[in-house]
Amino acid sequence: MSGVSIGTVDRVIHERGRVSPEAKKKVEEAIQELDYQPNIMARSLRMREIADVQIFLPEATSDEFWQLSRNGIESEIGNWSHYGINIQTLEFGLKEDLGLEGLHQKMGMPTGMVLAPVGKVASALLEWSSVNAIPTTLFNSTFPGFTPLSFNGQDLFQSGRLAADLICNSGSAKKRCVILHLDEPVSAAIYLQEKVDGFASLALKKGLNFESIFIRAESDPEKLSQLLSDSSIGSLYISTSNGTSVVAELLQDLGRKDLVTVGYDMLEANVKGLKKWIYELPHQPKSWSDGSHGAE
Repeated sequence: MSGVSIGTVDRVIHERGRVSPEAKKKVEEAIQELDYQPNIMARSLRMREIADVQIFLPEATSDEFWQLSRNGIESEIGNWSHYGINIQTLEFGLKEDLGLEGLHQKMGMPTGMVLAPVGKVASALLEWSSVNAIPTTLFNSTFPGFTPLSFNGQDLFQSGRLAADLICNSGSAKKRCVILHLDEPVSAAIYLQEKVDGFASLALKKGLNFESIFIRAESDPEKLSQLLSDSSIGSLYISTSNGTSVVAELLQDLGRKDLVTVGYDMLEANVKGLKKWIYELPHQPKSWSDGSHGAE
């Protein structure tokens, strides 16, 4: 397409050897028009190179969601090893204020990184990858100001909008709604803010009065119980992945039947909690599940 030899194309792509400005321009224009990307697997097989890919995610023990993520990663490691790709999974704590001190000894200098950008450690990892020009793919959520090689995850803005749509169409006579962030403040979790923004984009148009509240369930259970007992609240949107099971159990204990509830993430504990609340109360409350966006 560029009208030059394969050798010239190779020199332009790999930035080696002499190439005339005219030939370089032709190749670059062809690359842009074709949206050409090198085939990493073919290259590694030809060159017999080993690509070290390090995957960073929060500790699996902290949340069932991250355990499911780790299970998915481990199920694929064997499928990629024969392509010359060495995959290492490293976990970090969400509540740590440390930077990379606890990971540096294990990291080295990877060929590429895969990262769930959650918490302070992840933020430091992104800064480190930018400084060292490490190709990085993000999953679960994006990160403002960082352009990844690729992204794999849900559209969190649309997920929050879906939650608002479900609540607005629930038929609840009470117009007061609470977005509940359990154990994780919006200020420390960018992915939660995306959900809130999506929720607000539709709720404001529909005239739904809502407020965001952060509660640590373990340290302040009384505050959570008081919130769920407030009869002026007609609907509840739980933004955090492990919050639905906690809320469902409390609503069961309180005998609250009228609260329209939308939870997040199809985790086993969340599903069981909702089913127990729904089917063991005399009057069935309204709840929904939409696996396409993770809203229950």
